[in-house]
Formats: sequence, C-alpha cells, structure tokens
Amino acid sequence: MKQNLQNKDISEGNFAMMSVLLISAFFAVLNETYLNVALTKFMEIFNVTMSQVQWLTTGFMLVMAIVIPTTAFIMERFSIRRIYITTLLLIISGTLIGGFSVSFGMLFAGRLIQAAGTCVLMTLMTNTILIITPHSRRGAAMGLVGLVVLFAPAVAPAFAGVVLKMFDWRWLFYILAFPLTVTLLLGLKYIKNITETHPVKIDLLSVILSSVGLGGILYVISELENSGSDIKLAVVFLIGISSIIFFVLRQFRLERPLLDLRVFKKPMYCIGVSILTMCMMIIFAFTLLSPIFMQGAMNLSFYAIGLAMLPGGIMNGFASPVAGKIFDRTGPKIPVVTGLIIMAAVTLFLTSFDKNTSVETFITAHCVLMLAVALVATSIQTLTLNQLDKNEYAHGTAILMTFQQLGGGLGTAVFVGIMSFGKNMALDKNADSVSAITSGFHLAFISAFILIIFALVLSLFIRRR
Repeated sequence: MKQNLQNKDISEGNFAMMSVLLISAFFAVLNETYLNVALTKFMEIFNVTMSQVQWLTTGFMLVMAIVIPTTAFIMERFSIRRIYITTLLLIISGTLIGGFSVSFGMLFAGRLIQAAGTCVLMTLMTNTILIITPHSRRGAAMGLVGLVVLFAPAVAPAFAGVVLKMFDWRWLFYILAFPLTVTLLLGLKYIKNITETHPVKIDLLSVILSSVGLGGILYVISELENSGSDIKLAVVFLIGISSIIFFVLRQFRLERPLLDLRVFKKPMYCIGVSILTMCMMIIFAFTLLSPIFMQGAMNLSFYAIGLAMLPGGIMNGFASPVAGKIFDRTGPKIPVVTGLIIMAAVTLFLTSFDKNTSVETFITAHCVLMLAVALVATSIQTLTLNQLDKNEYAHGTAILMTFQQLGGGLGTAVFVGIMSFGKNMALDKNADSVSAITSGFHLAFISAFILIIFALVLSLFIRRR
C-alpha cells in the first residue's frame, strides 16, 4: 500500500512537471512564429527590405541550430531545474527587449536571446518526456509534444492578427511576457531534478565548428536572393561545408563527443530525421509565405489573415494527440505515408491559388494540411526517438532538434528565396505586383511538392512496427 502511494506521488509529480514543460514550450514556440504576420509591418516601421526583415525568423532558427548541438552537454552538466529557470529567464528577457525596441537591430537582438532560451527549453522538454514515459505510451506523449510544437505556430497568426488589430505592435511582446512569467513561477514549484549530473567538459572546438558550419550554410541560403553568384557567398559556403565535415570527423574521435553521431548507425533513426527535416521545411514555409500571399494578393488585413489561419491550428491541436494514439496502435508507416500523400495533394492544390481564391477555400486547404502534418510529424518523431537507448536520449534528442530547427530555417530561407525569385521573374515580364506575388507563391509550392515526393519515397522504407 505504501509503495503504491509512493508510485502515485511520483506519477502525479511527473504529470505536473510535464504539464509545466508543455505549457512553457507552447508560449516559447508561439514566440518563435507569431511575428510572421507582422513582418510587412516591421518593414514599414524600421524601413528595412523583405530579405532583411526575414532575419527575424531566419536568425531565430540560426541561433537555435547553433545552440542545440550544445544541449546534450547542458543536459549532462546541469540539473533540470537549473536549466528550466535559466531558459525561461532568457526567453522573458528577449521578449521584453523586443517590446521596448527602438531600432531593428534591438528587435533582432531580442529575437536572438529568445531563440537561445527556446531551443534549450524544447530539448529539455523532449528529453524529460522520454525519461518519464514508457515506450508503449510514447505515441500519446509525443502527440502532446506535437500539440505544442505545431499548434502554437498554427494559432500564432491569429494571435498576432488580433493584437495588431487592437493594440500597438509592441503589445505582441508585452502580452506574451505575462504567461511566460507565470510558467516560470509554476516551474519553481513543480520542476524537479530527476536526472544525475556529471562534471563533463565541453569541447570548444566542436562548438566552433558546428556554429561556423550551420551558420555559414544558413547565411548563404538566406543571401542568395540578394547576392546571386557572389564569390563571397561561395567562399562562406565552402567554409561552412568544410566546418561540418571536420565537426563530424572530430565527434567520432572524441571520447565524450559534443554530439554522439553513432545514433545515425540506426537506419530508422536516419529515415526519421530526414523525413522530419523535410516536413519542418514545408511547415515553416507555409506559415511564412501564406500571410505574405494573403496580404499581397488576396488583399486581406492582418486581422483577417490571423482568423483565416486559426481553424487549421485548431485542427492540428485536435489531430496531434489522436495521431499519437494511432501510432501506439498501428505503428508509424500507415500514418506517415497517409499524411505525406495528403500533404502532397494539398501542396499541389496551393499552386492554383490566386487573387480570386476565396478565404473559405484557403481555410479548408489549411485544415487538411494541418491534419496531414499532425499524422506525419507526431508519428515520425516518435519513431525516431524510440530508436534510442536511455544513454542516448540527450544526444539523440539534440540531434533531432538540430535537424528540426535546421529544417525550419532552411524552409524559411529557401522558400522565401524561391518566392522572391518567382516574383522578380514576373516583374521583369512587366507583371503587376499581385500577379508577381502569385507567381512566386506558385513556384514556391511547386518546389514544396517535389520535396514532399522525396519524403514519401523515403517513408516507404519505414518498418510497419
């Protein structure tokens, strides 16, 4: 009887801790994507170009991609409670800096601080859930993670649209600072230390190599639109690729690598990481390009855009936990393949959108897309993490999160570049601005369709169970 009560207390403690982590992560991810609707407004306020303002998104992803490789070391070196408090303080500080910004540089700095805290928090959440959740219930647990990771970006445009309709743009930051502070206080009460720490040392050379490598590659992709075949970009790209190669070689030589890349010897882990990366590219591309298209081609207000994207977020919120339960019953192959087929169909349908497309049509397409995204992302993330042994949780999670954020950053940079390229081609042919934006939108999602087909072919190699 006494043992049962102790187990119940532990279970309740784990539930409370997981709830706080999920709520905190929700607002952190909301922070990550909610500015997409306001990018054109920031262009006017701070007098910057589209390629410059997109760095509020790409820079966020870049910092996350740079910091996440260090999270395995952070998880081993520091306690869960200490990590949680530090990350929340970083996110709150960056949010307040954004709210009080008097220049684009200050706003950008606040975003980078937010990113540093967000990436560590997301890795902490995933790693903790792996520790406290048995394999048989991982699908349901990762469904809740999907609810956070995918539902927050989906409702972000609605949130931002309502705020911009009713208040000054600074309230985008002020309003979020309050719930983030509340979750920090809840964390002080409910976050417990359930892992052992070790006095490990970080390999600074590995940190430098990964930062230069990932940073250089993302920088080149984001600047291709403006610089074309600039020799400087070619040099930066070569430096980035070389740094990644040296980073990989060094990890296999170290006794305690920054990232234990031996997890890639597991075929299902490799397939899962690849599909999830491509999926994140599509999600972030859609989240960024749709508001631009709806404002520039369909002539919708910020408020209307936010409301139009809200039903898809709600659909995703309901679908992610259900997708997790489907995974627990059927395994990964059926939901992943089905989801990718639906994503391909919707993406192809998006290439027919123009200024005459009704808002109802857009909402329907968005809802179906978010249903498919829930099926794919929840199942593939669970499949990937289930390949890890307990001693691989921190490294495997950090690698997965690195590729997930890299996919988001690449998706943002690549598809904005493709859309801009298509738009400029149309303008060179004397098309009006609405037709030019539409052409760029179509070209971006033709490219997205091709990417999904690659993911679909790869998903056929997934084992049924």
